[in-house]
Amino acid sequence: MRKFIVILFAMMLLMPLAPALGQIVRTKQNTQQLTSPTPKTQQSSKPSTPATTRSNKSSARGTTHGTRNRSGRTRSVTGNRYHSTTPTRRIRENGPLYDISFGCNANGAVIIIDDEEYNVDDSCMLRGGSYTVEVEAEGYRDYTEVIEVDEENTYFYFELEEFDDDDVEEEPVDESQSSFGFRTSPPPAAEEESEPAPTVVIEDLPNETFTVNGVTFSMVYVQGGTYVRYKLPDVDDLQPGSVPPAHRVTLSSYYIGMHEVTCQLWYAVMADSVVKNHPLEPMSNVSWDDCNVFLKKLSSLTGRTFRLPTDAEWEYAARGGVKGQGYAFSGSNNIDEIAWYNGNSENEYHDVGLKKPNELGIYDMTGGVWEWCSDFSWNWRQEISERSPALFNPMGPESSTRNTHVARGGGLLSEKENCCVCRPDPTEASIRSDELGFRVVLVK
Repeated sequence: MRKFIVILFAMMLLMPLAPALGQIVRTKQNTQQLTSPTPKTQQSSKPSTPATTRSNKSSARGTTHGTRNRSGRTRSVTGNRYHSTTPTRRIRENGPLYDISFGCNANGAVIIIDDEEYNVDDSCMLRGGSYTVEVEAEGYRDYTEVIEVDEENTYFYFELEEFDDDDVEEEPVDESQSSFGFRTSPPPAAEEESEPAPTVVIEDLPNETFTVNGVTFSMVYVQGGTYVRYKLPDVDDLQPGSVPPAHRVTLSSYYIGMHEVTCQLWYAVMADSVVKNHPLEPMSNVSWDDCNVFLKKLSSLTGRTFRLPTDAEWEYAARGGVKGQGYAFSGSNNIDEIAWYNGNSENEYHDVGLKKPNELGIYDMTGGVWEWCSDFSWNWRQEISERSPALFNPMGPESSTRNTHVARGGGLLSEKENCCVCRPDPTEASIRSDELGFRVVLVK
């Protein structure tokens, strides 16, 4: 009995200490688990997924460095390519489609949007929203820009910086990283983006013929339509030099002279007593103002309205209008077939109509003499908003500080590159030159 009482008394003394003893035991067990060696297990190797890359069409030159664009996003450049650290693609899925076109100071540039590649003179359909665009061109630093596509921004021009081997460490200048757009109306939303464009119905209206004081001349019908003005030709060995940004233009129908104004027509209208030995040569040595005096007299004599062509009308007719085949010159990629220029003219005038006509039956829109247009010329690199914003029958700027107008087509002393249908030439209105003449437009 005494032993039982002693044991009971001992248990009563130890009961308050039981939680502490349990904690000590658990701590010892955890310590043993942490310090005991763990058997090695072979980890399964997970193959890394290679990133999808696109080959750089530009020369892979340059060093890795960072820069910051106008919106404050950080970009890195590796192997002469800008990579956005925050690619942007916010698209309004149910929004309207817009007809997008591009321009660039680098010939042969490639525009990349969402891994789709376009040539610089291509167009595409995009829904409204933000897109990250990459631009690549041989000999230029690659370039990335975030564009905002909406009703007011459907044309984007990219100014690239030339790559200099002696200056590979320098960062691209911010001034060369720019794009701009001008206002246009969106096309009607199509039910399916893959729906083919409607077939153009060609109207073959007959030419109109006029006779003034015994001299007959013909006007060719040009059916209205839409084309890309200043689009560079797809000819490998042709570099037309500085050309304004390409963009879409829509024109109404009109008539344009089958030939340049000849010497005999000039004299018939102006009642000039001077007689030339070659009356069918193109009239030259006339200023822009001289041409408008002629046009007023011609309109009075015929009872119809004649004027100079606009820059857009001239190029559209030279490209062959709705029948155009995309030639570099008016009617052919072989300039000798359709033009008198410094490669075959022997520095002499030739009668009009001796060469092959273009697709519309118009002669000598390339070579012979440069042809005046009605438009004032402008600084090609101005913001688009400062130019004529109209894409329908554009007339050019309302004024010019130097009173310069556009001349087109090249002349008998011109290099082949200067005769390209995409190349305008700013010319002071007062100039009279042996290479400078004109043709007329009849308002329909």
